[in-house]
Amino acid sequence: MQGRVLSGVLLLGSLVGGCTGGLDPTQLPREAFLRGRVIFRGTWPPADSVLDLRVVAFQHYPPRNVFEEIVSGRAVFSKERLPFNVELAPYELTVEQPPVVFRYIIVAQQYGPDLFRHWRVVGVYGRDSSQPDSLWVEPGEVYPGVDIVVDFDHLPPQPFE
Repeated sequence: MQGRVLSGVLLLGSLVGGCTGGLDPTQLPREAFLRGRVIFRGTWPPADSVLDLRVVAFQHYPPRNVFEEIVSGRAVFSKERLPFNVELAPYELTVEQPPVVFRYIIVAQQYGPDLFRHWRVVGVYGRDSSQPDSLWVEPGEVYPGVDIVVDFDHLPPQPFE
């Protein structure tokens, strides 16, 4: 009998001791992740006009001021450049401040030396590049399949001009 009690106490102790904040909502993962593929079509521009290529997610559509959106955290961008002259490139965006709604998820190309002005949209997330799809992002979630088609022969409308 004493062995059963001791076993029960040890089992209960390990269960309670193993719960180190597992149900504590402050310990839940905060960041979320958008993952997808960029599918490239058409003729790639000359290498000297593709200085950078990134996925960017904006809360506003159209973005009011791109620099301000990024600095304020209302936009996030891929940490790594997308590769050039490929047919397909996987990407991941880390969203550090969810919940949030992204109303404009794009692939942006830096085509000239001015880091603040020489950007164009080359692909848009959604069924129709003139009407982008929105994505509601919750804390701790992963959103796979956020794929974007870039067709260099048929660029989408440019909201930055």
